[in-house]
Amino acid sequence: MSQTPSEYGADGGELFDLGQGKLWLGFVLRSIRRHLRLFLATFLVLASLGIVLTLSGSKQYYAASKLLAARRDSTIGTITNPNNGGGDPTNETPAQAAEQVIKSDASLIRLVEDLKLVERANVGEPPLGKVKRGIFEAIFSKPDPVTQERDMVGKLRVALSVATSDRESVKKTVDLSVIWQDPLIAKQIVDAAGSSFLRDRQDAEIESITKARDIAAEQLKKEQDKVVTLRDELGIPEFDERPVPESSPLKGALARVDDYSQRVLDADTQLKAAAASFPSRFAVTTPAQLPVAPLNGGLSSLLIPVLASAIVGAFVTTLADVLRGRVVEPWQVTRSTGLPLLSDLKN
Repeated sequence: MSQTPSEYGADGGELFDLGQGKLWLGFVLRSIRRHLRLFLATFLVLASLGIVLTLSGSKQYYAASKLLAARRDSTIGTITNPNNGGGDPTNETPAQAAEQVIKSDASLIRLVEDLKLVERANVGEPPLGKVKRGIFEAIFSKPDPVTQERDMVGKLRVALSVATSDRESVKKTVDLSVIWQDPLIAKQIVDAAGSSFLRDRQDAEIESITKARDIAAEQLKKEQDKVVTLRDELGIPEFDERPVPESSPLKGALARVDDYSQRVLDADTQLKAAAASFPSRFAVTTPAQLPVAPLNGGLSSLLIPVLASAIVGAFVTTLADVLRGRVVEPWQVTRSTGLPLLSDLKN
């Protein structure tokens, strides 16, 4: 075999010397062959340790669901308020505020309490996690319940994801997902978060209508009392069916009574319409499923420690040849002397 120094990349004139890369790759592969026992020992020890740590580590499970949160149908505004002109122009898209509602402190605290997440914090905890927690509690003592709840709320805020996506021009969907160390708890978190959001939206909608009705009912009572007072002052019986003169103050009072009475009726109709239409405007379109496999800890995740162990084993065998300072490759002679190698004898 005869090769010049330039063939081994000694001149280094190219941006990427492919020949040089081939030389080093061959050197590494032949180093593994020369020190096969060292490579196998390093690989088996590191791969076994990595696989054990991966399998005993914390597993993470993913659960998700999809909610539909649409605008209120414009026909509802027309039915409940004939003067609305085809809908409420200030009507919001509920999905826009989904993340703020679901991940608010009040909502997260309610989830932690309802699902007893503090009491179930150790469910699905790996053995190494239990050892770590035991050491931590032995040194720093166990946190108090208030601190545990605050930490759990922070953990839930990070683990829970809320995203909105356009579906139509008047509709939006809310995507809920969570990554947790126990599959059942992951599903329960998503289900509870979705139900809580829908319940909050319905309560907020009904509450706003109820407040408007209460205000109208209060004003109606005041106007009715004014009518009674005016009738007494003017000496007009309650059931007098004669027309009231336009100039009479009773005329305006009766008109206001009719106005507030209509507002109360409109609010009652709107409450019934909102309750009837809520399921079609807010609903869980894709329920959460119980995760059957973790995101990590499966067969695919074992490839990482195996590949890493092989790389480290190759590095160790190559380093063994480099540190010995012996010439083990023909190209090392050419590289060190600058003279072409005329031939070499195969073992």
